[in-house]
Order: sequence, then C-alpha cells, then structure tokens
Amino acid sequence: MLKKKVAYKDFNGERQTKDLYFNLTEAEAVRLDVSFPGGLEAHIESFDPEVRPEDILNLFEKVIMMAHGVKSEDGQRFIKTEEAAKLFRSSAAYSSLFMDLIQDVDQAKEFFNSMLSTTTVGNRPKPKKRRRRNENDQAESENTNSESGNE
Repeated sequence: MLKKKVAYKDFNGERQTKDLYFNLTEAEAVRLDVSFPGGLEAHIESFDPEVRPEDILNLFEKVIMMAHGVKSEDGQRFIKTEEAAKLFRSSAAYSSLFMDLIQDVDQAKEFFNSMLSTTTVGNRPKPKKRRRRNENDQAESENTNSESGNE
C-alpha cells in the first residue's frame, strides 16, 4: 500500500493536506498488465509523448483510479467502490495529484514504481503456451500407459 500526502486548495479556496491511499493487489496488477497487448511494460515502452500525449494521461488516470481506495479505520479493509472513485475523481485532491504526476517525471516514476513494486507486474512469469499433442505424442502416451499397466 502506498500512502501519498497531497496538498491542494479546496473549492472554498482553503489550503488542505490529505493522505491518499493506493493499493493494487496482485490480481489487480495482473489484470492491468494483461489489459494491454504485450503487457504494461511493452505498452509504456511504446509511448511516443510527442505524437500521443493522451496515452500517458490515460494510463495515469487508469492506474490512479484502479489503485485508489479508502483504508478502513481498523486497517482490515481497503475499500474500492464506484462511489468512492466518483468522490475521489471529483475532488481537488485528485486534480492536484494528477497535475503533480504529469508535471514531474521523477515523482510519477516514484509513485508508480512504489505502487507496483509490491505486485508481480513486470516480474511475473509469462504463461507457458500449451503444446498441442500430435499423433506421435498420443501414440507414445498410449504405449507408456500400456507398458505400466495403466490402461
């Protein structure tokens, strides 16, 4: 889990500071990874910010919204609901965080690396392709089973 302190000006013009929490479970990280052809790393490497800067913005928003949640007071749950996401997206804290990340490459790298370091994205083994059995494999398997008495 990543705790990020964000300073912002609320809609009353008051300066505020808020702790925001972000977490991707391994399952969520894998889901994120496979949502891009070739995986997240390949997707990031294919970016050309000069041609399509919206690709980077869309990825930032996707990851931020996927990872943001509200930690329960007892620390036993990390709540991610559509309602919590809507409230966060409409907040000045979200806007401030988003702008900080897109304006500071080092801060963005630190934010995403911190969040993804506790997951398997980029380090997870790629699924092995299942080899189709051909007729020779089938026959060989049958011979092995009959020799061992496993018919």
